[in-house]
Amino acid sequence: MLKVPSRVVLPGTIALVSLVAIVLLMGLTNPISNISFAAVFFVLAYIFIYSAVYTVATMQFGKLKHTTKRKIGIISTLLVLVTMLRSLQTFGVVDLLVVLLVGFGLVFYVGRRS
Repeated sequence: MLKVPSRVVLPGTIALVSLVAIVLLMGLTNPISNISFAAVFFVLAYIFIYSAVYTVATMQFGKLKHTTKRKIGIISTLLVLVTMLRSLQTFGVVDLLVVLLVGFGLVFYVGRRS
């Protein structure tokens, strides 16, 4: 039997639960009728991306540093932001500049906080 490190169990469980919640939300609701379902979807997407990447990084590298955790947060934020803009079907040059500005702002902010 494969032994799973205890530090991987909680983030892996959170990733699995958030994925199931996303699938249930997509199957049982209609975001056109109530926009709050879309907000819940993007929050769950952020939780899933963060915990899934955190789980994989912890399995590969062991204990993670605080800067690595912050970088995972930046990547998760940018992926959810791109997903939000793509769902509006208006991902143009201006939206790409907004994503880049947010990305540079987060990198600068994390660099100053470290």
